[in-house]
Amino acid sequence: MRRKDEEIEDEEEDDEQDEDASPRRSWWRWILYPLLLAFGLLLGVAIPYIWVLDGEVRDKFGQLQWQVPTTVYAQAVEIHPGLRMDAATLQLELDAAQYRNDGVGSDPGSYARNGDRFLIGNRGFADIKGPVAPSKIEVQLAADSVASMHWQGGGAAVSSMKLDPARIAALYGSTQEERELVRAGDVPPLFVAGLQAVEDRNFKTHHGVDVWGIIRAVWIDAREGGARQGGSTLTQQLVRNLFLTNQRSLNRKVTEALYAIIIESRFDKQTILEAYLNQVYLGQLGNESIHGVAAASRFWFGRPLSALPPQDIALLIGLIKGPSYYDPRRSPDRALQRRNVVLDEFVETGLITADDATRLKATSLDVNAHPGIVTNRYPAFVDLVRRQLQADYPADSI
Repeated sequence: MRRKDEEIEDEEEDDEQDEDASPRRSWWRWILYPLLLAFGLLLGVAIPYIWVLDGEVRDKFGQLQWQVPTTVYAQAVEIHPGLRMDAATLQLELDAAQYRNDGVGSDPGSYARNGDRFLIGNRGFADIKGPVAPSKIEVQLAADSVASMHWQGGGAAVSSMKLDPARIAALYGSTQEERELVRAGDVPPLFVAGLQAVEDRNFKTHHGVDVWGIIRAVWIDAREGGARQGGSTLTQQLVRNLFLTNQRSLNRKVTEALYAIIIESRFDKQTILEAYLNQVYLGQLGNESIHGVAAASRFWFGRPLSALPPQDIALLIGLIKGPSYYDPRRSPDRALQRRNVVLDEFVETGLITADDATRLKATSLDVNAHPGIVTNRYPAFVDLVRRQLQADYPADSI
């Protein structure tokens, strides 16, 4: 009897333990099963979604290699002694070809005028008959004609000179954009280093999204009491230019991060940087958007990127944050302040010295009063050219 009583007590204890364990197991099931279900649904949605994004990235980057506009030029002007031309006409031709009156006329694409005497820094260009080398020519006019031409600095006489032709229009298929493609190796080193110093200091090491960069940007903004730095990487900015808008939402930020990670996994840093340099938005002229640093250099300063001094490089990098808000033609005070902030970033990252920054901050904004590029000047003529080209080439080739 005693043994049976003990067995009954053991069974009762086991039943009590089972009753205690049952609620615990039930509690875990209520948590674990929904989590597993959510994880499975997430994988089922995320994998196809990432696959679609990956396809878009491959297609878009493939297109970037071919986004070169068809440019329509005027006839190149040939100048030689005896040519009927007055000073106003010569200056008109120089201005039409976007030559810069800098008072010196020695740099390519610049000129200086003193009455009927012109000093012209001629650009090299590809002419129909072959390449034309850059040159520095002195042109003397008299009696509404070209009296003489010499190499600058009292050199020998010159028999003729061709000015590179004025650009009439840029055809981008059905889209009006201004873009001049560059290779990363052709961009001034200070621009490349300065761009990373201001926009993405960990560009060489991150994989599309820079967590430490976001933390640093938040800390700097809190310390300075304003938005001095953004947390987006160059890759994320490129994603916004190519695929997304500037609308702020959690969904857009997640998609942006996914795009950036995919781009970083598929392409090397050189390719990404080059795409950014050619794609970044840097201004607007009517309905024509200015994309890429090379086109922006001509748009704002009327000179090639390679000819920009450090203070202009700083301004161009500063404009990336907001070309309209910091427009140096409409809001010079804002632009000047933004340029000086970028110069401080140059000092902080060791690109220039503090003395250099002080000297450069004292310079005025060296921006052309008028855009250094032009929109389509003669719509009827350009429309005729477009229709003739479309008869021989597909629209996306134009």
